[in-house]
Amino acid sequence: MPGIPRGVVLNRAFAADRWLTANLGISVKEASGEHLTLFLETLTPQERETTWDALCAYGDDLVRKGIAERNPARTIRLPA
Repeated sequence: MPGIPRGVVLNRAFAADRWLTANLGISVKEASGEHLTLFLETLTPQERETTWDALCAYGDDLVRKGIAERNPARTIRLPA
């Protein structure tokens, strides 16, 4: 996503990957929209939107590089 520094994108993707691995035994690359929503629910409301934006940017990059077929972050709605 334009405007998000690459370091923030990678930091948030790494944090999601750590949480998903520790709690669900999957990587961020294997995660579905439901898995990502579970991770987002662990964050404060102030962190969610930035993290969701970063996960969207990370997923878009994976799709662009041919590593993933789709971006599950784009299929979810932010938790309230």
